[in-house]
Amino acid sequence: MHQIITHSLKTKDKLRMAHHKRRIWSVYKLFLFSILGFLILSCNSKDSKKQLFKLVSSKDSSIDFQNTLSENDSVNILDFEFMFNGGGVAIGDIDNDGLQDIYFSGNQVLKVNYIVT
Repeated sequence: MHQIITHSLKTKDKLRMAHHKRRIWSVYKLFLFSILGFLILSCNSKDSKKQLFKLVSSKDSSIDFQNTLSENDSVNILDFEFMFNGGGVAIGDIDNDGLQDIYFSGNQVLKVNYIVT
């Protein structure tokens, strides 16, 4: 009779553990779906239609800079892997006139400074 009671307690413990695992899994799924729903809803904000930048042609801006790269046996992506990332662009008031000037640097072309007047 002692064995029957012990076996019965073990079965109850197993059932409790299974129920506990199901509850934890349910809470975990609820948490994951809540996070997923939050991410989906946050991606569709009302301000997403607001345009931050506007494409301006080189004719309208008077800026005509191209960082043209020519690849050969001694200059290639295997030897100079970061060269193809491009040069750089800096914006600042270089001539202290209160207007922002634009400075372009290139890898194989001359650096250009556009002074805004």
